[in-house]
Amino acid sequence: MASTTSESRAMAKKGGIELFSPTYFAACAMGGIIACGPTHTGKSVFYIIHTSLCDALAIGPNLTHVQPSHLSISIFAKEGLRGVFFGWAPTAVGYSFQGAGKYGFYEVFKYYYGEKLFPNANKTVVYLGASASAEFLADMMLCPFEAVKVRMQTTLPPYANSLREGWTKVTAKEGLGGLYKGLYPLWGRQIPYTMVKFATFETTVNQIYKTLGSPKESYNALQQTGVSFLGGYIAGIGCAVISHPADVMVSKLNADRQPGESGGKAMSRIYGNIGFRGLWNGLPVRIAMIGTLTAFQWLIYDSFKATEVIDLPAPGELQITIRAVGLGTTDLQYYLKGDVQVDERMCLGHQAVGAVILVGARVDGFQAGDVVAIEAPVPCKSCPRCHEGFYNTCYDPTYRDSADQYPHFRGNFPARINNPASRCHKLPPRMPPDMGTLLEPLSVAMYAIERAKLEPNHSVLILGADILGLSSAAVCKGAGAHRVIIADVRKDRMILALDHRFATDSTTVPMFDGDDVREQLHYARKTAGRALQLTKPSDGFDVVLDCAGSKVFTQAAVYACRVGGKVVIMGHGDRTQTIPDREVDISGTFGRASSYQTTIDFITRPDVKLPDLRQLITQRYEGLANVSSAIKMVPTELKVLITLASKDGPKGGRQAKKGKKVLWF
Repeated sequence: MASTTSESRAMAKKGGIELFSPTYFAACAMGGIIACGPTHTGKSVFYIIHTSLCDALAIGPNLTHVQPSHLSISIFAKEGLRGVFFGWAPTAVGYSFQGAGKYGFYEVFKYYYGEKLFPNANKTVVYLGASASAEFLADMMLCPFEAVKVRMQTTLPPYANSLREGWTKVTAKEGLGGLYKGLYPLWGRQIPYTMVKFATFETTVNQIYKTLGSPKESYNALQQTGVSFLGGYIAGIGCAVISHPADVMVSKLNADRQPGESGGKAMSRIYGNIGFRGLWNGLPVRIAMIGTLTAFQWLIYDSFKATEVIDLPAPGELQITIRAVGLGTTDLQYYLKGDVQVDERMCLGHQAVGAVILVGARVDGFQAGDVVAIEAPVPCKSCPRCHEGFYNTCYDPTYRDSADQYPHFRGNFPARINNPASRCHKLPPRMPPDMGTLLEPLSVAMYAIERAKLEPNHSVLILGADILGLSSAAVCKGAGAHRVIIADVRKDRMILALDHRFATDSTTVPMFDGDDVREQLHYARKTAGRALQLTKPSDGFDVVLDCAGSKVFTQAAVYACRVGGKVVIMGHGDRTQTIPDREVDISGTFGRASSYQTTIDFITRPDVKLPDLRQLITQRYEGLANVSSAIKMVPTELKVLITLASKDGPKGGRQAKKGKKVLWF
């Protein structure tokens, strides 16, 4: 429900917890105990003031001068701190039991109703049904202690001075049934209360994140805590209003029900004495009490699950422990140059591969232990471009390792992350995990050759020998292009391309840095001429891929392309271009769309002949401590890879059981 090394340490300390296992539900029950027992005990003072105020107003409805502050001062003056917290023991024990049942059974029923029995049901209906069922059982655990507590706190002189004394007196005089004579009105109070509490909280928190415009995990721990607290307080206000009349009646029944009197007759008699207005006495105090109580309960429960148990993936998500991250120019810009607006602390890393450790609800096709590559952009899925299949140009995307949105969506350097399953791509067993970090540039290249409609007999010119250019050369060779020429200003890249058979030939071109259009076009014609000398016939290439994005390389691409050929501009450099006048088809690409899985299938086909793609990883570092050194190497290297050492991730060395929804610690 509700980011970080501390979470990993907490996970390691707890050991493995299988999702939806008895241990998991027991852990949720423990979270309920921690959330409810201390908070209800701490609010004993509010309860005493609340019931005293109700009694005062019931005795004298015209006593408008009675104020909660006067009552609290009076109680403290007469009885000291013990008087203010009188009855804490039955409160602590009873509400600890109730918290265990409320939260533990809620998770049980939510799982069985939402996942097993009614998987297509409306979420709010599931929340309501699960919370009602859980509270029905939890109140049976609370009722005996509530009966003792109410007697102790609402009678003068006190009915008993301790839980043991009160329990003994009730059972001796009325039998065990005396401890449960308030059960029906307790159900009447607590079941609607809890239904509102859980359904309103879940709905409110989802709406808050929807309004903020970013996924929950894009916010830091303090911000998430604030959302939980706000959602809890809003839910608490609704709880207070809907449960207040029943709460007043429960207090009156426990304090004023006659021996042998039926519940219905007792409620009728009490209602006749206090009337409809009497049911609402003390409501403002109850709103303050329940709003604060509910806010802190959700805050504690969410914090317990996040830091002491697990950071659960939402429905449709996977929880992944990161194994390796590839660094690129985006990371370099954020880390060194500061030329992209960063409004808060953010985590880098978006070309990542990891292992699934937890499978969220409504996710098919994945299991713990699967190695997956993570596709960084998360499209909105609702805009026209997403509906047309061009999610790479989504109107409102979210990107890992990006400051485009606020709060920023953190990158992949945390030891574990929750990520939409739709943006995770399973790697086949025969693919080395580090290959997953190369899927981004390879999939961009695959998308480009699809746009270019590359055929096996085509000749291809690639301008730019960075990671994108060499990935494009590899994909073109694998697709059967009969001749692949690559051009760049760096001779060492040309040597690498030929030595490892990324290209059939190469040409090194001189640097150019000028703003005069005529000089640009002259340089572009010379660059195209160098490349054309390496192909026959020399009337132009069938496909030219501009992977650099500079003005002169885009112009050279047009000059080098045959009449009717395809030019694809893949690099993103100058936004305005002077294009030579030639009959060629020019298209641009922005990243890729739906080509990750296509790329995985392509590069693992036995009949596809590719160069050794791991030669593209030219620097490797191990551990987060070396991130600073690694990022500084990005300008001179093709691909820099960070392998997360065991000390950076979950501890303990126990791997996820294959095929089970289980954590890896």
